[in-house]
Amino acid sequence: MNISESLSELKLMKSRISRLQEVRKETIKYKKGKKPTKDFKKLTNELNALYNKSSDLKAVIQYTNNTTEVDSEGVTIQQLILEQGDIRSEISALKDMLGSNRRGYNSSGVFDSYDDKDTMYQITRFDIEDSIVKLEKDKRKLDSLIQQANWRTKIEE
Repeated sequence: MNISESLSELKLMKSRISRLQEVRKETIKYKKGKKPTKDFKKLTNELNALYNKSSDLKAVIQYTNNTTEVDSEGVTIQQLILEQGDIRSEISALKDMLGSNRRGYNSSGVFDSYDDKDTMYQITRFDIEDSIVKLEKDKRKLDSLIQQANWRTKIEE
């Protein structure tokens, strides 16, 4: 099984866990004189088995990501995933700057300040938007590399 297939299996397990948790929550109470529709202990045992299976699969995926090199320089899948996370974080921070200060821009894309006429900004909105576009492109490239590696890499069981 490759990493992509393992991730799909993990996603199915998470869905199953979520459904079982909901069923267990809904069936813990029952009417006096009637039998519960589901056995709480049986559901708990089934959940524990799924938790263990999920944890084992996550560990195998993580080990494979940490040990699989994707290029001749020794870069691993895990390093690509971490870099992608850093890029997502920076994109979010830049978008937050635009969102929270949107009212502070004038029509030419230069920041205006309603608080203080002496306030200056180091860059324009367009500079931030250009940075976001570049980072989004970098993120897509990394995503493509990760996806390719996930499909061709067998998990190490």
